[in-house]
Amino acid sequence: MKRIIPILIIGLLSAGCVPLIIGGVGVLGGYAISRDTVAVELSKDTQDIWQAAKDVISDLGFIKNADEEARVIEADVFSSYVIIRIEKLTEATNRLKVKSRKYFMPNIGLAQKIFVKIMQKLDRSYR
Repeated sequence: MKRIIPILIIGLLSAGCVPLIIGGVGVLGGYAISRDTVAVELSKDTQDIWQAAKDVISDLGFIKNADEEARVIEADVFSSYVIIRIEKLTEATNRLKVKSRKYFMPNIGLAQKIFVKIMQKLDRSYR
């Protein structure tokens, strides 16, 4: 029995969905992780998410392209190519995706770092 529990925990953590606990940000469920992308569904205003993402990327690196109509930001952060997408799912729900690659290889650590900073900025703006 003692061997089954750690295996079960490892299995759940490697399934691609991790619970997210960051204040009162309005996260619906957990966040999904792929090899190079972190994604989450938020019950926040699209414009607020866009502004928080732009502010965070401006602080960390250089914005190459910011298309507000398409809700896509392309940037260079710590020599990594970063793409942030905001997808409107419903009137009250948006999906935030942060993708990061360095030298054509996934850089999930940076994607998670950017993602957490955006979530923290959103949390502070809603207090």
